[in-house]
Amino acid sequence: MANLLARNEMRATFFLVTGWSPGRSWLRKLARPAVLRRWLRIGAWRLAGRADVWGELFRRSETADYEALLGSTVALLDSLGHEVALHGFDHEWWVDEVWRATPTRLTEEMDRAYDAARAATGRDDFAWGSPGWRTCDSVMRDLAKRGVPYLAECWGRGPFRTRLDDGACLTIPHHPITVRSSESMAGRSDTDVATSIAESCVAHSRSVCCLHDYYEGLLRPGLLEALVDALRGRGLHSLTLAEASRNREGDLPSFPACRVGRRRVPGFVGEVSVQEGER
Repeated sequence: MANLLARNEMRATFFLVTGWSPGRSWLRKLARPAVLRRWLRIGAWRLAGRADVWGELFRRSETADYEALLGSTVALLDSLGHEVALHGFDHEWWVDEVWRATPTRLTEEMDRAYDAARAATGRDDFAWGSPGWRTCDSVMRDLAKRGVPYLAECWGRGPFRTRLDDGACLTIPHHPITVRSSESMAGRSDTDVATSIAESCVAHSRSVCCLHDYYEGLLRPGLLEALVDALRGRGLHSLTLAEASRNREGDLPSFPACRVGRRRVPGFVGEVSVQEGER
């Protein structure tokens, strides 16, 4: 995915999970009936071998080289002009626990992610996007204290400033995902899905798209190629979220101040975090 985008002079922000996610975590997903139904719909069972689910069940998976793999992946993405941000340490724990864990426990989990990234790369200046697009006020307040350049925690309409429960307004831009996911359009052709996404980007400037390695990267690689062609055919190109933040730094005071709530979004299981109305 990174190489294809770079060859077409497009850049993206890649959100990486920094903890080893072997086959056992995939099986944890299947314990949730809604996830199982979703994966059967998109054919995700085809990924079992690539994720070494069976090897993990019989304790054959290797984890010793994961730190090196994470470091080399970050180096490759950097060399191609992309941005790397963190997507948690234990993805499945976060999805299941974020809305009931204590602020202290959430901070500990975020520390694990940043510590792993630091061990692999020597850096800790990464932005963050919460796993499952599920967040809460304590997480966003923590991220602001860590000095992240922007928030990318939810789905919504356009960039905004985050209003917290206590009335405080964070002074960093929040870039929500604004374009319907291709996974929510399963069953349609690559060209049809790509055209729909590209037309949405034409209609709404500064759109933010969400792509996944398991879907556009592995299950439907032709879809990413079709999307790149559709965007280029309309004179569009992509930027990283860090670039988008820098380009609009002076516009921040004019962004609406909005709370972050929860609701269901097509293509995902259960509720996710969403941009609410201006407050």
